[in-house]
Amino acid sequence: QRIARYARVITRRLATEMHLDDEYVEHVFLYSPLHDIGKIGIPDHILKKPGPLTPEERTIMQEHPAIGARLLGDSTVPELLLASDIAYTHHERFDGKGYPRGIAGEGISLASRIVALVDFYDALTMARCYRPAMDENVVAGMVLEGSGNHFDPEIVRVFLRMHPRLLEAKAKVSERVALDGPLEVLRENKLWQQI
Repeated sequence: QRIARYARVITRRLATEMHLDDEYVEHVFLYSPLHDIGKIGIPDHILKKPGPLTPEERTIMQEHPAIGARLLGDSTVPELLLASDIAYTHHERFDGKGYPRGIAGEGISLASRIVALVDFYDALTMARCYRPAMDENVVAGMVLEGSGNHFDPEIVRVFLRMHPRLLEAKAKVSERVALDGPLEVLRENKLWQQI
């Protein structure tokens, strides 16, 4: 839900500048949470490892975008092609040094460039089994440092402008999960309802 809300905040702002329609904004919102679905094919001992990954484990972990793309790309639901693309390319970098294909710049879909940034931000600002959460402002500074190499500079610009809204979105999700539980919050998502 955090990824979905972060992506919607950024996509809505970009929509006014890039003349994106409401349907596109909604699709990015709905399908961005599926970006890591390929991790279902990664062994738990790697996903939950409390320390750094070995080179072999990192290679296995880097298979999750392709796994996710295969899972979603076989769907008969046309909209899931966007989800498949996001899953496949959310670890690509603007400078072409990402994975799994090493594509660069606008060769990476707009949705994937957005999800790449919000996934990075979310991953570092939330506690993991192998490290504590980092301060949101420190991570925002890291995003700025990644402008032009890791991230699309236009999306970084919008991210920095909308950062207070992302903090509000994070607080709302945390509050809802605390009150209603994670499953109830998930059930409100339209994608869940389609399943």
